[in-house]
Amino acid sequence: MEDTPLCVRHRNGAREVTTPARTSPSPQFFAARSAAAQMLRDASVDAKRAVKVHPELAGTYVQMRAAKLASQRLRDPQDQQRFVAQVRAALADSIARGEPLPPVRLRERSSVRAESRTRSDREPPQARS
Repeated sequence: MEDTPLCVRHRNGAREVTTPARTSPSPQFFAARSAAAQMLRDASVDAKRAVKVHPELAGTYVQMRAAKLASQRLRDPQDQQRFVAQVRAALADSIARGEPLPPVRLRERSSVRAESRTRSDREPPQARS
């Protein structure tokens, strides 16, 4: 088995710098990403089912939901479908290339409401000139 260094030291001008060693992703990583990307490309697959098979796609399906909501601002239904399809394809291509997946960031609705209430309580009313 080959020893892979965890850090690499090199000179950056006059000083020595230690950086993490870079490793290439394994073929299994790209195979898993390819399968996940293929599932995302299939618009007939329900988001819940896809996330059960590939839990790492949860954030991606949140982005797809946002794209569908954003597409509703377009007047033409064909433009809406085209927009969602382009977002789906771009996300799937990104996944297949092995790029980092978007994290899922959700807030509880009650905490968001409470936070907005406390902000409005703290801010004094603006005086109009």
